[in-house]
Amino acid sequence: MLHDLKEFFLIPVEFFQHATKLTYASLGIAAIIGILYFGIMFRKRDGFDEHPTIDLTEATEYQWTKWKLIAFVMLCVLSYLAAYHQLPTWFPSAFPNR
Repeated sequence: MLHDLKEFFLIPVEFFQHATKLTYASLGIAAIIGILYFGIMFRKRDGFDEHPTIDLTEATEYQWTKWKLIAFVMLCVLSYLAAYHQLPTWFPSAFPNR
């Protein structure tokens, strides 16, 4: 069991050891887009001073937060994939092996 746990934690290490320049650039673009949209999607709502935080015990708040998180993850994944496929087209001298 300990060997399986060690292999599980080595998966990201092996990924980053064998990652290319294109992978790092795509992850960076996805991270920047994710940070920007996280600030937009999860900001404090103006005019709602009586509820300064999200109350996840209310069903509506829970559903909105769940859908926001799903949209946020999808946005990050799709921006990574778009960057991975478009960067070699836009900058062929920077990513010649693709």
